[in-house]
Amino acid sequence: MNDPDSSFLESYLPPNSSPEASPEFEGELLQRVHHHRRMKQTYRNSGIAFVVLTVALGIQVFQNPPAQLQRGFQRRQAAQAGVDWLLDQQREDGSWNVVAQGGHGSFSVGTSALALSALLHAPEGVSRDNMEQAGDFLQQALAQQTNGSSPLLYNELMAMHSLLELQARYPNNERADFLRERVAGLIQLQQADGGWGYQAGGSLNYGPVADNPSNSAVTWWVCRILEQAERVQPSGRRTRSLEAGQAWLARCFPEEGPIRYTPNGSESDADEALYWMALLGQPGRLESEALSSSGNRHDAYRDWIRSRSIQNDGMTRDLLAQQDQDGSWQANEDRWKRAGGRIYATAARVISLSPPEA
Repeated sequence: MNDPDSSFLESYLPPNSSPEASPEFEGELLQRVHHHRRMKQTYRNSGIAFVVLTVALGIQVFQNPPAQLQRGFQRRQAAQAGVDWLLDQQREDGSWNVVAQGGHGSFSVGTSALALSALLHAPEGVSRDNMEQAGDFLQQALAQQTNGSSPLLYNELMAMHSLLELQARYPNNERADFLRERVAGLIQLQQADGGWGYQAGGSLNYGPVADNPSNSAVTWWVCRILEQAERVQPSGRRTRSLEAGQAWLARCFPEEGPIRYTPNGSESDADEALYWMALLGQPGRLESEALSSSGNRHDAYRDWIRSRSIQNDGMTRDLLAQQDQDGSWQANEDRWKRAGGRIYATAARVISLSPPEA
């Protein structure tokens, strides 16, 4: 194998050069060889220094990770602990015993749907069997619901939302047909002004509330479901209904001014989920108003909606501090504790800690 220095020297020899070179020529060659060797050593030293520096920086980052990286790890760890707790509570039929965890039996379907959504947001993933069992339960429960005093509205909307998430992850022809039929049913309940409200005797029934004018809370959820359905099952047939619903919502969610329950109704603030529903579609307003806003009362539902647009260290610290050692979250002081209990609180917190959807 040729010596690299010899090859370098030979490159400077003139063609057909005489072996008896002049002293001046020999001196120049020696200078060039010494310079070449110094440069090689410099390159070696630089490479070694680069490797040492890279390793040192890596160790430093590992030992003292940036605050953002550390906070992200804590979020994932807490969310996964919540998911593990939910999996321990899941029953063989795919549902969750809401009553045993402090909730109301009438909200079992909607709360189980929220738990399924939490599994779909798990940082480390969950067995498909667990999610499919939950999906089968929700599909059967919706098909068997009868009109009455139960809150069919929340069961319907939450279940549809979660089933569409499941369908996006694991396409299923039977579920696709079921969802297509349920979405068509929601479209039929659209009111003449373009919105949706509580309606007695159907999937938008809400206990003692009789037929009710359109309101922004129900309309927002139905529009969200129509958007999901169009992404999962594109058809174009829902476009007119969705556009009418969004136009009605714009009257309640103006770019400037108060957020309202109805176009001329009561105002909403940062303590309520409705406020954050509105700001999800208003990035400019979100930056100018919402970053400095926070709710004062415990409301996992509000925080879930809020987290889809904003996640900050303050919210993360609060959620981590409130988590029990078993991975769950209590609902003792929550606004909706009587509806979903600990299942609801834990599922909503898991989603709140997960990255917002793209």
